[in-house]
Amino acid sequence: GLTLSINGPDRGNLANCGISDVSALTEQTQLTWLNLSGNEIGDVGDLSGLRLLKELHLQGNQLTDVSALKELRQLTKLDLSKNKLTDLSVLKELTQLEWLNLSKNKLSDLSVLKELTQLEWLSLEKNRKLTKAQIEEVQKALPKCKIEHNAKK
Repeated sequence: GLTLSINGPDRGNLANCGISDVSALTEQTQLTWLNLSGNEIGDVGDLSGLRLLKELHLQGNQLTDVSALKELRQLTKLDLSKNKLTDLSVLKELTQLEWLNLSKNKLSDLSVLKELTQLEWLSLEKNRKLTKAQIEEVQKALPKCKIEHNAKK
């Protein structure tokens, strides 16, 4: 079994635990904050029922598909950095997002981000395929958002 080190009944911290399977979390529907950073997680399907989550940290995993997160409509803070993401289409459902870290992925299409009108901070650093023009387009759509990037072309 998975032991959640819970900091309060609605917070779960499982960072750097070497876990690849999060099925044990399906019952933890009271969680509003969850840290799963630095694990071996490739599938987040089991998190789709955690509908109260406001903050979710998944940096440094093996994620290629995060479509299951579309149910987590309360999310305001989402860290997906250091994964293997190419497709962000699921994020258009997460309209409450204010903070989004997508650095160190394999992104090439940012069009969906233009719909996230609540975003205040966005990191797109170290996504080699991204161009300055793509990032400027997102910035134009989200004038209040601070975007961090290192696109050179």
